[in-house]
Amino acid sequence: MAFNLDEFRNSMADGGARASLFDMTIAFPGTGPDRRATFQTKISEIPGSTVGVIEVPYYGRKLKIAGDRTFATLSCTVLNDENYRLRKRFEDWMKRIANHDNARGATRLDQYQTDLGLQQKRRNGSNAAIYTFVNAFPTSLGTIALDWSTTDNVEDYTVEFQYQYWTNVVTNPEDATLAVSVNVEVG
Repeated sequence: MAFNLDEFRNSMADGGARASLFDMTIAFPGTGPDRRATFQTKISEIPGSTVGVIEVPYYGRKLKIAGDRTFATLSCTVLNDENYRLRKRFEDWMKRIANHDNARGATRLDQYQTDLGLQQKRRNGSNAAIYTFVNAFPTSLGTIALDWSTTDNVEDYTVEFQYQYWTNVVTNPEDATLAVSVNVEVG
């Protein structure tokens, strides 16, 4: 196939997906009206997945068969507010999983697992893709760097999540009114 700028231009008619246009939503485990929050994330990612390979030896050759799927860790960089609202909620969530001072923690999965949502946006504000990270929980809460010589910056920290699997819905531009359909409203 020969290089054809017009064909390429036509395939990029909408200008391409923008890495900076996304929202993250969460419903923290537990109950209450303020369970649901929109992350103040400046960096996130859509993690990859891998289908393993099972190699079965047969007369000096190997038959390759599809194995189980695994999902990469979800990592987000969260902007910190002066009241540490989200940071405290993540700390409390992780304390629910495993206390600081003893070996106690939640024993039922529904006590500490919840769904996370990531909405990739189009430039017109509609959803281009909606990812749901099913039964997620934080496994790492990163440091907050403090430095007297740092000015004109907002603090941030990283949160890493494990989850069972992700699902996705890619929307058509005509579906601009499609609501965020992540399962984070569960009571």
